[in-house]
Amino acid sequence: MKKILFINASPKRNGATDKLLSLVTMNLNKETFDHKVINLSDYDINYCAGCKICYKTSECVQKDDIHAIMRDIEASDIIVTISPSYWADITGQLKVFIDRCTPYCNTHEHHAAFSKGKEGYAIALRTGQSPCECLHIIETINHFYGHLEIDFDEKFNMYLCGINNSRDILKYEKEIKCFADLINCAV
Repeated sequence: MKKILFINASPKRNGATDKLLSLVTMNLNKETFDHKVINLSDYDINYCAGCKICYKTSECVQKDDIHAIMRDIEASDIIVTISPSYWADITGQLKVFIDRCTPYCNTHEHHAAFSKGKEGYAIALRTGQSPCECLHIIETINHFYGHLEIDFDEKFNMYLCGINNSRDILKYEKEIKCFADLINCAV
């Protein structure tokens, strides 16, 4: 059975991002996938101090919840990161999380590494109608995956525009089911 980790970057509980996540997970093949959803706002994640000690040691000196999330990523086959647009970009919670993944970043010589073969998918949503903000969010998430050496494919990204509340997610039920079907078929 494949394990999927959903990383919810929204700081808001019971909003549109949660509704989107529940529809995606509801459409997953339960015989093929076991999934876990983590909400970044539930974790104590300190800001990166920029000390670069991890460049030499391959681990962060800070003792907070980032290590638990790293264990969840390592235990997963597929990682799906979901972020709403906050001022035309990823949420602050996701930015802090990405910064704290520096020990796993392949841009410096000594770095930790996840086991090979992980797949990464991205989902973005925003209130406006133009997809440019969502595409920027997806590019950011895929760039992040690349530095963690998590494989990603452009076709496994989804974005939704015109989302002002959780009810607006229902306009996209067909697209959400198609996204879940892509995951189901990717096994």
